[in-house]
Amino acid sequence: MPQSLLSQIPYELSTTNPQLHTPQTSTKAKRAFFPPNKDSYAPELKILWFDFPSAYQTAYATRFASKIAKFTFSRRISRPLPPSLGLLTSLTCLDISSSDIYGPIPTEIGHLSNLHTLDLRRNDLTGEIPPSIGRLSLLTLLNLNGNRLTGPIPTSFGGLTSLLELDLQRNSLTGPIPSEISALEHLQFLHLNDNKLTGPIPPEIGDMKSLEELILNCNDLSGRIPSSIQRLRLMRLNLMGNANLNKRD
Repeated sequence: MPQSLLSQIPYELSTTNPQLHTPQTSTKAKRAFFPPNKDSYAPELKILWFDFPSAYQTAYATRFASKIAKFTFSRRISRPLPPSLGLLTSLTCLDISSSDIYGPIPTEIGHLSNLHTLDLRRNDLTGEIPPSIGRLSLLTLLNLNGNRLTGPIPTSFGGLTSLLELDLQRNSLTGPIPSEISALEHLQFLHLNDNKLTGPIPPEIGDMKSLEELILNCNDLSGRIPSSIQRLRLMRLNLMGNANLNKRD
């Protein structure tokens, strides 16, 4: 992995080896700030926990990047996401929430084919959501809540067939709700509120049998509320704040 990714960001390296001793300043179990410089520990490297800078850690993480499965930040970063993030191909969890990251989401994030969790909420991300995210078929949680993202919801999201939660609220997304979302048969939570979405609610949403929460308030949706929504066993439904949305057809 190019050092351009890790040299910019404070972090802590972690392993799952219970025999590794952490520094006295750390209370985190099974987590090493400075893993011993032994190749025998490389197979144990699973977590990259960002906390503070170190040239030693940068070199270690660069060497064993393909083994890193979890990528979590514990401090504010105030930097854009580099394209080299896409080289962490073993990642199953990418959590960079509330970290003051800004700029666009790199298209290369679509290379993280093992990703189960992508949490970038409450940052200052801008630009459009890259359609490449739709290739992450193992993703169960996608949270981009509270950024400044614009443009449409990618139709490629219909490929997120393992998704349980989709949270795109509090952005500036435009265009219609893509009917392709109805292919997400396991989706339980769909939060698209507080955007600038237009057009009708696709009637295909009524086919999403697992849906428990449908939150679409504070957009500019129009047309009739599809009667197919009545087929859903929703725990929460919020369509308020859509002035041009009419009663059910």
